[in-house]
Amino acid sequence: MPPRLHGPYWQWTAKVAGRTVTLRLSNAEAARYKEWIANDRRLRRTVEQMREVDEQARGIILAVEQARGLSPLNDPGTAGPLVESQAKPDGVGLAPHLSVSATRSGRC
Repeated sequence: MPPRLHGPYWQWTAKVAGRTVTLRLSNAEAARYKEWIANDRRLRRTVEQMREVDEQARGIILAVEQARGLSPLNDPGTAGPLVESQAKPDGVGLAPHLSVSATRSGRC
């Protein structure tokens, strides 16, 4: 009997150094990758929530300081307000978007 040549197959696809990389995975590897992908998504949601809280806190702190006359805009000892690139940096070291999917071979 010939080996089973038709899917479904598990594969992992991601951008690595600007190139698309695809790996065929065993069932065991696919289970592990699913867990890693879920962890990555959970981490990304948590970081986004942290950024939202940071933005809210920054607004509150600046409003309170301004109400007290302590605004960094009026303080010659400060460099002024943070610019967007300083306040919310991109690429904080998270992995690229990952996904695992089952595909079927086009042949029957």
